[in-house]
Amino acid sequence: LPCYRSQRLLFDDNGLMWFSASTKHFVGMNRFGKLEKIIDLGDRFISTTTALDDEGNIVSLATDLTRSDHAVQDQAIKVNTSTGKVTKLVDFGEMFPDYKASTDHSGIDESDPTASGRWDWIHFNTIQLLPDGQYYIYIFDNDFADAKTIARSPDEQVRRTYNAASS
Repeated sequence: LPCYRSQRLLFDDNGLMWFSASTKHFVGMNRFGKLEKIIDLGDRFISTTTALDDEGNIVSLATDLTRSDHAVQDQAIKVNTSTGKVTKLVDFGEMFPDYKASTDHSGIDESDPTASGRWDWIHFNTIQLLPDGQYYIYIFDNDFADAKTIARSPDEQVRRTYNAASS
């Protein structure tokens, strides 16, 4: 597996340490350093930002490389560490269509400097899962002038955006 700048190490209840080993792979390593599980994410390019939920699934910010608009890292996915199944949790372009439409295509995909024509319309910084099922995703506007936090309840009914500058 190629080297990747994994920024988070996740530890599950089975003694495995999970991390991103490439832009398209999560691996589970045992305490002896043996890779016991390698999960290929196919047409998804993952962020370095990940978390482990209460069921042992990896939640990550991601890019769907098959998208026709070439938007990057504007989705959250769940990876079942037992089966390798990938589920899209949210597409932030669908959640914030007006904001997405108001941005230009001048951003680059900082996670892949060799990529061309990618649209980094929203720049996520980190994801945090809370024990009650809520998650927080911290973002910066493309011009990095404004920090925001998105909070979402487990039933996906409550969506709130906080402006850090006005809080």
